[in-house]
Amino acid sequence: MVITPPRGADLVIEIDSAHNPRSVEKLQYAHAAGAVSIWSRWRAGPLQEVPGVTTIDLRPTSAGG
Repeated sequence: MVITPPRGADLVIEIDSAHNPRSVEKLQYAHAAGAVSIWSRWRAGPLQEVPGVTTIDLRPTSAGG
């Protein structure tokens, strides 16, 4: 999803249930072009930090902690 505000940088948002290398590529490309890149992850699985991309971690936590 791309949000283009009247002023400021575009917001580029990807919402994924799992790690998706194609999403990472698109977000890094958008960041390099001056956009604010946001990656929302909502299902279990590894989550890596991506330089220039803000991550919203909505993955469930374990019952033990």
